[in-house]
Amino acid sequence: MAELVALGLAADWLNAWLAAVGVTVLVPDVRLSWTDDPVPRARFTAPDGCDVAAAIAEALPSADDVRSMAFDGPKQWMSHDDYRRCADRARILHDDSLAVLATDLAEPAEKGLATGEFNVGVPKGITLSSRVASCADAASTGGGDKRARVAATLEGRGERVVNNGLGFDYRRLAGPILGETENLVDPVVELLCFHGTLLFPTRGDGRRVRQRGWTVARTRHRFVWPTWSGPLDRWGVDALLDLTYEAVTPNGSLRENGTDGLRRLAAWGVTGLYGLVPFAKYGSATTSGYAAERIA
Repeated sequence: MAELVALGLAADWLNAWLAAVGVTVLVPDVRLSWTDDPVPRARFTAPDGCDVAAAIAEALPSADDVRSMAFDGPKQWMSHDDYRRCADRARILHDDSLAVLATDLAEPAEKGLATGEFNVGVPKGITLSSRVASCADAASTGGGDKRARVAATLEGRGERVVNNGLGFDYRRLAGPILGETENLVDPVVELLCFHGTLLFPTRGDGRRVRQRGWTVARTRHRFVWPTWSGPLDRWGVDALLDLTYEAVTPNGSLRENGTDGLRRLAAWGVTGLYGLVPFAKYGSATTSGYAAERIA
C-alpha cells in the first residue's frame, strides 16, 4: 500500500478535516487516518501505484457537475415545492447533496425551509450550490496542471484565491489582513470540504433542525470531530462518527469524565477530539467563521 501524509490538512482546521474526509467520498480506494503529531495531519493510504493527488484531481467535479447535483435549487431559501422537486432528483441520482442544504422536517424559517449548519448565510444570499460551483471553477482555472494544484494543497502550499468559499472557514478572513479587499480561500480545500459535509446530513424532528454531529444546545463546542489511527474508507469513517457521537453529550463534552471517556474512545481507535469555536462577531458585523480547539 502507498501512503501520503498531507501536511496541508491539519485536524485543528475544520475545513481541512472535512476536506480529508471528502477525499474518501470522492476516491473510494483511498483510506484516511491521522498522524500522531501534536497537531495531527491527514494520512492517506491507497493501493500500490495509486497517485493520490492525481486520483483526487480526476475526481474533483467541474462547475457543470456541481450544477447538475440535486442541491442546485432555484434560490437560497427553498419552498416545499422546490424541495420536493430536488428530492425527486436526489433519489434518482442517489445524490446526498440536498441533505446538506435544508430539511422539510423542521419548522420553516421566515423565508423558506430550515437550513443546515454548514449552509451558512452569506452576503447577497448566494446559494450553496453557487458557492461550491465557484470553488470548482477556481480549482480548474488559472493555468497549470490540476494535479499539481491538488498536490500543492496537500503539501500545505495551495494557491489561495479571492473567494468566500463555502462561507464558514475562519481562515478566509485573513484576506483583508494580507492586503486583499476580499476573503481568500484555497478552492481545492473548499471543494473537498463540501464533499466531506455529505457525511453530515440535515434532518429535523418536526420542530427544529438536527444536523449530524451538531448539538442542539447553544454551547461553545456545538460540533465535535475526531482523529483516528487506523486507515478508514468513507463507510468506516461514517461508522466511527456514530461511535464518537455516542460518547459526546448534548453540550459537546464527553459523557464519561477523565480517563474513562478517553479510554472508551481509544478502544475505537480515536486519538483526539476537536470542538468548534465560532468566530466572535463584533458590533454590527455579520462575518462568521468556524475555528477549533482540541478538547481530548
